[in-house]
Amino acid sequence: IAYLAISSGKQPTVRAVTPAYDGVTAYVATEPRAFKVRAIRHNPLVELIHHHADFRHLTLRSRAILVEDEALKASMWGRFPYDLAEFFGEGGAEYGLMAIQPFRIELMSLGDYAASKPPRVWRPG
Repeated sequence: IAYLAISSGKQPTVRAVTPAYDGVTAYVATEPRAFKVRAIRHNPLVELIHHHADFRHLTLRSRAILVEDEALKASMWGRFPYDLAEFFGEGGAEYGLMAIQPFRIELMSLGDYAASKPPRVWRPG
């Protein structure tokens, strides 16, 4: 599970999501009418955070886009760690997909924080 921070106005919100990955791009399955879809149409800047029980966390500062490419949506269908058909039915008529494309990734651990080490940072290019 990861946590997706979105903001479509003055109040940011966080949603628990279970993404699938292709390289560094995270994909989130969602209903096309979900709040998070409306929010990223207004403001595509998001953060996706994975937090591990040992206090390591990975933060993806990203731009979210709604995937319109049906071939990409179909190719991602079986790559999630759960059965999308349980949520979207067989064939996924109500299946939407957003791509979370990071422009900065930070890895931080409690040990690093305690030792006053900065997070490890990756940027594309």
